[in-house]
Amino acid sequence: WQIVSSIVRKVKIFFYLKSLKTEHYFCDNFLKALNKKNIRILLTTILIGIVFSGCKTARLVPDDKYLLEKVDIKVHPKNIKKDELEIYVQQNPNKKILNLFKFHLSVYNFSKRGRQGKIRQWTERVIGEPPVIYDPYLTEKTTSQFHQFLMNKGYYHALVTDTTKTRNKKLYLHYDIYLKKPFNFFPEGFPDD
Repeated sequence: WQIVSSIVRKVKIFFYLKSLKTEHYFCDNFLKALNKKNIRILLTTILIGIVFSGCKTARLVPDDKYLLEKVDIKVHPKNIKKDELEIYVQQNPNKKILNLFKFHLSVYNFSKRGRQGKIRQWTERVIGEPPVIYDPYLTEKTTSQFHQFLMNKGYYHALVTDTTKTRNKKLYLHYDIYLKKPFNFFPEGFPDD
């Protein structure tokens, strides 16, 4: 308990000093909400996250398959936002919490260990998320969706490439989109009726 109270003091001092430099809304509210009960919940959540993230995420992936770890999209030049293209990606990796660890996948892997009881089945079904196995067909489908979207925007000669890198049963998927000058049907505006 002494370690927890010293951490709480350090966190309070840090946010107090930070609030002196800049009046920040988050710091003020965080200090008000910082009490023993909330600290215990926060530390318990962090501890559970560390324990589950320590599990090997690619443990249930078959030997000849790969876990989809990351999907990255780069547009050259940046005439189109990545957000517009991300909705056409057919296969997304497992969800991450705080963009750090795959909690739901770790819970799923944990629930698959040992004897299957009702609690483990419930955990697997409600909280867990099965591993996303890379499928080359869905990559081709995503590429064709990108082409269709770009043609609708007038980029008839756009080039879409996909590259994959593998490491430790994990796969990193990267899309490069090279845009050329868009075709314009009416360069001087719409014709008069």
